[in-house]
Amino acid sequence: MVLASPDAATAAWQILRAALLARAAPHALAALAHLSAVGQDVLLMRHGLGWSDTRITRVTGLDRAALATATRALAGAACPAEHVRRRQ
Repeated sequence: MVLASPDAATAAWQILRAALLARAAPHALAALAHLSAVGQDVLLMRHGLGWSDTRITRVTGLDRAALATATRALAGAACPAEHVRRRQ
């Protein structure tokens, strides 16, 4: 099925994403719940899998500017408690 997809990397990501989420701890999923699907994907790809910007843009279809914007938005959204502690 993946090889029949016009973009095999995107189809493969959907399978990998489902597997990652199925194995994730409930508290980890709760921490991602407030993020958009794109935000969740970028967070999983960048921090969970350590993927490069090039690989993330290829799989998500985001251009580099949109990826940079999404990454900046995630900086505070992913771990708000950590940022609160830094401010104190």
